[in-house]
Amino acid sequence: MSQLFLDKRGGKRRLLTWLLILSAWTLITVMFAGQNYVFAVARGRHDNFWHELLTASTEWYVWAALSPLVLFLSRRFRITSRNWISRIPLHLLFSFVLSLLQLVIQVRLNFLINPGYSMGFGKVLFFFATYKFHFNLLTYWLIVLLHHGLYYYEQSRAQELAGARMEAELANAQLQALNMQLHPHFLFNTLHAISTLISDDPRAAQEMVLKLGDLLRATLNKMDQHEVSLKQELDLLDCYLAIEQTRFGDRLLVHREIDPATLQCAVPTLIFQPLVENAIRHGIAKHRQKDQITISARTENERLALEVQNRTGKMEDDAGRRARGIGLSNTVARLEQLYGSDHTFTICNTDAGVSVKITIPISQSKTGEPESRGELNEVQSAHRG
Repeated sequence: MSQLFLDKRGGKRRLLTWLLILSAWTLITVMFAGQNYVFAVARGRHDNFWHELLTASTEWYVWAALSPLVLFLSRRFRITSRNWISRIPLHLLFSFVLSLLQLVIQVRLNFLINPGYSMGFGKVLFFFATYKFHFNLLTYWLIVLLHHGLYYYEQSRAQELAGARMEAELANAQLQALNMQLHPHFLFNTLHAISTLISDDPRAAQEMVLKLGDLLRATLNKMDQHEVSLKQELDLLDCYLAIEQTRFGDRLLVHREIDPATLQCAVPTLIFQPLVENAIRHGIAKHRQKDQITISARTENERLALEVQNRTGKMEDDAGRRARGIGLSNTVARLEQLYGSDHTFTICNTDAGVSVKITIPISQSKTGEPESRGELNEVQSAHRG
């Protein structure tokens, strides 16, 4: 069915092409007929426009009839940078033969519409050839050059589109690779945390395994989406934080500063998780005191600003800003793939601890519902049911 549809579209396109070619020759015919008529009237010679139109038709509609043959020769013996030495002389021969053929047909048609010719066919043909043959050669080459110009333009456009498509596919493949790199990294860290609890607190370890299963099911549903809404991203983050709070208990405090106007904005999938994981690993995981992680989302200068702060963390030097493991390196790479230079990523010490801040362009999420915990609840119900 699809092939039939394509055939119909191709047939309509070819018909439209030939109608445009016929229209172009008709316009040329009318222009030359009008020019000849005005010239005759200016010289005081009584003339009829329709007679001039018929006479011009014997010249230009013959070329219209020969155009398919010229286009075939142009396509069959296309001139390229590799074969021009042999193809140009070949087209010179074709132009000579077809120009002569056009004159023969034109003279024969002129004898039909002008029966009063006193000269014979050979003399009229010679007369026409003396002042029209070079013009016929030019007409042939003009058709060939136009055909070659359109062909190479289409080839150039096709190459540009193919290059853009390959670039997009490459970027998509790189993003997929980064996502696949991030998920095992998170999984191994979580399994390591579970292993530390098995002997000390088996019940907590069991609860972490259940919550890990819930989170993995939810994230697998988002693996093919490079961006989700901020609301969906926070729902995924809640599931991850539930795992970490099982691990650290009431020592881990989470504070949110989320502007409601940003909840429908598009953000990279799992953008917060490596930032929060990094804050935990370099904060509460290194001591026994309580620690607070602040997660914020707001608009700044018409851009979306995402920030994660941990109160007890401390960054030793500038060299360590980007050398914080695969999580942050992966995040930087994903941002560069998605936004190019149209983003910022900064890590710095503040009065409130260590801050990791990202700014990206504001855009509305195109992902579908649900925009609530419904999806996670469905996963959890299926798992525990």
